[in-house]
Amino acid sequence: MIEQLLLNNWRDGAKLIRLQARQLACAVIALLLISSLTACGQQPISNKQAFIQKKGTYPIRTRHLDTAGAPLYTNDLIHENSAYLLQHAHNPVDWHAWTPKAFEQAKQEDKPILLSIGYSTCHWCHVMERESFEDLTIAKYINQHFIAIKVDREEHPDIDETYLTAVQMLSGKVGWPLTAVLTPDAEPFFGGTYFPPQQFLNLLEKISSTWTERRPAILEQASRLKTEMNKLSAVAKTAHSIDHETLTSARDRISSKLFAAPRYNEPGFPREPEMLFLMQQSIRHADAELMQRLSQRLETLADSGLHDHVGGGFHRYSVDAEWRIPHFEKMLYNQAQLAQVYAQAYQFTRNPRFKQVAKRTFDFMLSQRDGNAGGFYSALDAESDGDEGKFYVWPYTELKSKLTEAELGTAETLLGVTPQGNFEGKNVLWRHSEIERSTDLSASQVLHKLRILRQERRTPPAVDRKTITAWNGLAISALISGFEAINQPHYQRTAEQIAESLWDTAYSADAGLARIHSPKQRIDATLDDYTNLVRAYLDIFDTTTEAKWLRRAETLTQRMLKDFRDEKTGAFLISNKHLQRGLVVPIITARDDAMYSGNSVAAQNLARLFHRTGDIQYRDHARAVIAHFSSQIHAAPESASGLLMAASMLIEGEALQPHYAARGKVRVSSSLNENRLSVVISIQAGWHINADNVLNEYLIPTSLSTKDNSCTTIDSINFPSAKQVELGFQKDPLLVFDGDITINAKLRQSSPECAVAKLELRIQACSDQVCLSPATIELRTPTNQLSVNEAFNPTNNNTLHSKR
Repeated sequence: MIEQLLLNNWRDGAKLIRLQARQLACAVIALLLISSLTACGQQPISNKQAFIQKKGTYPIRTRHLDTAGAPLYTNDLIHENSAYLLQHAHNPVDWHAWTPKAFEQAKQEDKPILLSIGYSTCHWCHVMERESFEDLTIAKYINQHFIAIKVDREEHPDIDETYLTAVQMLSGKVGWPLTAVLTPDAEPFFGGTYFPPQQFLNLLEKISSTWTERRPAILEQASRLKTEMNKLSAVAKTAHSIDHETLTSARDRISSKLFAAPRYNEPGFPREPEMLFLMQQSIRHADAELMQRLSQRLETLADSGLHDHVGGGFHRYSVDAEWRIPHFEKMLYNQAQLAQVYAQAYQFTRNPRFKQVAKRTFDFMLSQRDGNAGGFYSALDAESDGDEGKFYVWPYTELKSKLTEAELGTAETLLGVTPQGNFEGKNVLWRHSEIERSTDLSASQVLHKLRILRQERRTPPAVDRKTITAWNGLAISALISGFEAINQPHYQRTAEQIAESLWDTAYSADAGLARIHSPKQRIDATLDDYTNLVRAYLDIFDTTTEAKWLRRAETLTQRMLKDFRDEKTGAFLISNKHLQRGLVVPIITARDDAMYSGNSVAAQNLARLFHRTGDIQYRDHARAVIAHFSSQIHAAPESASGLLMAASMLIEGEALQPHYAARGKVRVSSSLNENRLSVVISIQAGWHINADNVLNEYLIPTSLSTKDNSCTTIDSINFPSAKQVELGFQKDPLLVFDGDITINAKLRQSSPECAVAKLELRIQACSDQVCLSPATIELRTPTNQLSVNEAFNPTNNNTLHSKR
């Protein structure tokens, strides 16, 4: 029955993305959406010729070989550059890339489309390939009754998100490999994820017979699904207010869900977006309890099997509630975000474990680069030699033969090693850090020895060498955070090198930004490529103060507004609206997943640009995005932590330094060395701020005060010498600060319970023609470097002016 096949489980709030398409003037040819294109005037080459040209440049995975070791089958994927698509280029399935040609063939042959979406490092994608797509019986049936299309989700997240949404609405399931069946017009009517081979063949047979015998029912199902998907991107009927109370309620709900005990055998994901949001909230509100709970989660992740204790870095997720057994692929976006979380946590807790984990993760990231100036590779495979986790797991017999008796005992005590193992008879290492801290034992020597053994004796996982702009943007931002927290100058140098390379090679004024670029391939950027690169450029600008990075961030943002902004909603499409042709539905989404959504980061960037430039168009665009998704923020804040961060920037200001005021004319940063606080204020040429002593009562003096007397007190404060000037808007002389100045203060912690000291800097900026409204900037600094004031007097005046 078609009703049994085509489930109708509409799920509110499901994600949806419009498929990407593009037309270029190359004679009268409609160009491909995803695969590389034949140049104008150049005759397409055959699959056999393409194989001869590419032979030796990629691994051949098929088991169907002739006596000389050459593959028996070669399909259209041989023309592609994607590592994932090339893995399937020699399946007996007659795979096509996502091209107009494939859809035209489906129409001509009156066949449904079998769509399979995955990525090169996906374990279950490999399993389904071996079980089904390499099976001659299944392949023959697919070739006879379907047009088979393969998509690399990392190259084309818009196509992935579109059909991920459809499959979720049809079946309630999401994951990869993603399996969907479409009409020749690309409208989905059936979907799932991984299927065992016999079940898969049975489903294909039922779908094919239903397509032949009950076509109207299928088309009706596809039409209904398309209607429901369109509703997801409709203009919001009601915009809910977002205020301090909303942020507080959302923070509590997100933390409650993040820190809840996992269910039995529930997969465990790091959930970096939520951790980054809560980290900033704990800093903003000096919430020691929240910081402690985050620290406990980070300790758990650092001890877990998700963490590669031998080589550094993190696997994508765990398959058990105890965080012991991972799926072994390593993704760039996980490394970047987790390194950033650990770096920020170290910056505000000074926990040396967090510094160690951050550095090891950065070191692993830096080992996966395209030369000295190129970007980071996207991922490492879960498998080696066809076995999941083979590079990472340890048979007990091997450990017993390679380690001394004492070292083996240490491995058993501190690294969870047992004779029976915890993964298919082998051991995934995880650390008993509490035992390590409470005894004289150390796992360092054992791990060093295992690192050498692994490097010398094991086949490393395959590396997917594509450089994705969005993920490299994440890595740049992480490196800047690492530089600021750990003071490793080469992190900043590397970040700037990659940022320059992306500007030079991935962006052009004519074509815009590329998601993936190489001499052989160019794929147009999606929304998250723009937003993550803009964020990276803003992070570099904040660290270096070089104006070119701000200019580049604005250039990309203006291009994003032109190409991605939906005029009806004020939010952003995931695909360039000018490149879309004949797609199933438009998609506007702000649901965070493994990364912040494109709309979330867009709103954050727009808020930051407003603070740095004073241009109210950025503020208004940020507000429009937040307003469109305000219902989601209230109903499911755990899916909208990135939007909440953007809203917090607009409502409360930025939690992390540097801070900007006076329409970007004033930049403020602070640093703490033991008890001594230095506040550096940079004022643009042609502007000044009032001195700490003013000669006119109506002017606001510069002042520094503690916001919470119960946490920190200021023992002394020193302002720089003021300059006396006469300006055009009044006759009387003024005392002002201009250029770069430093305010020095001596602090003392008045309560050991506070994790973050909060101070307020009050300024008023003026030019020689106008004075702006006074501004109050919150400064936050970790209290772990402060001594506790045993004799604190709560009657002390903690708003101090000059003491010279």
